[in-house]
Amino acid sequence: MRTIAFFWQYFKRYKLSFVVVLLMMITATVFQVLFPVYVGQAVQHLVELGRAFAEKGETDQILSTFGSVMGSVLVSFVCLSVSSLIYMLLMTRVIAHSTNEMRKGLFGKLSKYPASSKREYDPGYEQCLALSGPSDYHVCPKC
Repeated sequence: MRTIAFFWQYFKRYKLSFVVVLLMMITATVFQVLFPVYVGQAVQHLVELGRAFAEKGETDQILSTFGSVMGSVLVSFVCLSVSSLIYMLLMTRVIAHSTNEMRKGLFGKLSKYPASSKREYDPGYEQCLALSGPSDYHVCPKC
């Protein structure tokens, strides 16, 4: 629960963005499901159109139906692409800004924490310091 509260303080500024992302994800999913249906109908009408041309039959009605199905394919593709683009860009923006705020908060807390008090809380600090050298910036898996 503390973890959720920690992240919520950074994400609460982006409530509207999360709602828009959720709506765009749902929209993209709906159009991902509809797109193959429309393509299947377009192929079916294309085969019927080819058969009508081969038999020298009536092609006007089949051609208009094929055109409307191709229009549905185009609209479905555009809506799918736009909604996917919106939710990906918006989610990337939210993640970048919230991560930046987390980083600022972390380094703000670390800058207030004196390095000399590290020895009081961590008995292994002396060993880490001996292994890495007396530099202020050292790399140690324990520290």
